[in-house]
Amino acid sequence: MSKIAIAIALLPPDDVMDICVDLCNTYRDSSGSPPLNNTGNLPHISLFFGTIEENQLENLYTKIEDVIKDFKPIETSLEDLTKITRPVGYSSYFLQI
Repeated sequence: MSKIAIAIALLPPDDVMDICVDLCNTYRDSSGSPPLNNTGNLPHISLFFGTIEENQLENLYTKIEDVIKDFKPIETSLEDLTKITRPVGYSSYFLQI
């Protein structure tokens, strides 16, 4: 079997996703990154990037389902917003929730 790339991410609720897409379209940057949208470049919180043997995918699905089966919705609040200006000239914002 061959290794494949995987990413695990949290997706916000639809109403939050819409707000993020609207903000991205309102406050465009000059980084050249594609803007967020609701179809291919979704707002998300990345948890993991890696590779896995393709024949291990089912095992990974089972482990993830085991972990998330008891997850409940959570309420969050914004504690801090930090702006980081990258050497190439564009900025990123990091939220502490």
